[in-house]
Amino acid sequence: MGVVEKSFHPSDLIALASGYWASQGFLTALKLGVFEGLKDRPKTPGQLARTLRLDQRGVDLLLHALATLGLVEKVGAGFQLPSGLKPLLVSEGPQTLVPYLRIHHDRFAAWALLPRVVKRGKPAPAPDLFVQSTPRTRRFIAAMEAMAAHTAKTLAEMLDLSRCSHLLDVGGGSGAYSIVLCRAYPSLHATVLDLPGTLVFTRRYVRAARMEDRIRLLPRDYHRVRFPNNYDAILLSHILHSNGPEACQRLLHRLVKTLRPGGTLIIRDYFLEDSRSHPSWPALFSLNMLLWTKEGRSYSWGEVEGWLKREGLRDFKREQIPFLEGEGVLVARKVARRSQFEARCR
Repeated sequence: MGVVEKSFHPSDLIALASGYWASQGFLTALKLGVFEGLKDRPKTPGQLARTLRLDQRGVDLLLHALATLGLVEKVGAGFQLPSGLKPLLVSEGPQTLVPYLRIHHDRFAAWALLPRVVKRGKPAPAPDLFVQSTPRTRRFIAAMEAMAAHTAKTLAEMLDLSRCSHLLDVGGGSGAYSIVLCRAYPSLHATVLDLPGTLVFTRRYVRAARMEDRIRLLPRDYHRVRFPNNYDAILLSHILHSNGPEACQRLLHRLVKTLRPGGTLIIRDYFLEDSRSHPSWPALFSLNMLLWTKEGRSYSWGEVEGWLKREGLRDFKREQIPFLEGEGVLVARKVARRSQFEARCR
């Protein structure tokens, strides 16, 4: 079957090129507290400008632009926050996306460096977020926690860990997935392995969930640690895309050795189809990884399955998480045999 060529009108290309107008209008409103300022009642541009100590003309133009995007509603001379958006765009509450959306605002300027990065192949300068505990680390972990609030329960429903007693959560961040999985499976215990600067904040989330007796924190670098043995299940959530293909294969090889025969390996990530040209979110996310990592990118289902098959894993199951395009879970089971990698090394 031939490839169907997508048709473009000139206006489509102009809309694509100016797409940052909408995203920056949205993120500017978020950063300046516009949605927080409208959470209780409608306000006119003048009222909101006085409340937030902003320029009235700027607020007026911003609110009208947001109204065209459906992010605020005009009511008479004022504007209000749509009721359906309030749980997402107000910072309090379990469904808020505010911490995650703020990360996009913070990183926008780096995208201007993309031509240089593509030309030279070197990522943009980035602070080390995780070895030391910093405000940047806190914001990043809060962002990942906000995303997990929308996906962790779905992940738990996709899995069957009823026969598992101990989960290793590699690069587990806030511990959100370990917390939800331990709640879903009362006999399950988890070890969250991450860098020390991250685990300072993980400990707070685990304590708030009252899971200290079932979730252990292990301050280690997953690239260098000698993994403890005999886990029933291992979770890699959004880890592979930060690493190059060879680093991914080395990590998976080490983890499979840690997994008990019959154990389950769970990989959550943004997955591409085998052509790597669809879907768009994982493909564009690869550009994000180009900006911030030396070798990271999104991988296809087939690439990751191929690596796991060489390690002797079987019974593959692919699941789509109904959140972001291309977000999915790959589940595989370890069988009692040597991997091809080990056989080649002997």
